[in-house]
Amino acid sequence: EDLLRHAPGLMLGETVADADPPVPDGEALQAAGAVPQAVASTTPAPSHDGLHDGLKRALAYLKDHAAEPVTLGDLARQAHVSQSHLGFLFRSELGTTFKLLLQQQRIEHAKQLLRGGQRLRITDVALQVGFGDLSHFEKSFRRLVGVSPRSYRRVPEQ
Repeated sequence: EDLLRHAPGLMLGETVADADPPVPDGEALQAAGAVPQAVASTTPAPSHDGLHDGLKRALAYLKDHAAEPVTLGDLARQAHVSQSHLGFLFRSELGTTFKLLLQQQRIEHAKQLLRGGQRLRITDVALQVGFGDLSHFEKSFRRLVGVSPRSYRRVPEQ
């Protein structure tokens, strides 16, 4: 019964190697609750049904504290699980690592700030979303979005 409830793929003869974990995008981050509701689109965030309780606690903490300096160890303590187990949960249940998820969450928040009516300086946006280094913010933004933060702000909304 436990296998059927928690790992039905094992009962069907699937192996972990058979399944490629999905790469989370903005919608997947929102579905996992990793993007704050204010940052997410206007659709309500789905529940965390099916996720490990420790991962649910970690995502809830990240939702409210993503702009603060947070490490996997800090997050694991908040979620009441070991650091190695939490890292495993991020990879197995969300298909990503903690660092990448946090970076994607911060970039999604930065996109909202850049699209909001305010003309914030790029440096201020980087600091507000949790990046202490402007160069790292710009490189991360360009890698995930495809354009620089300045270019993103100039492109009209579609």
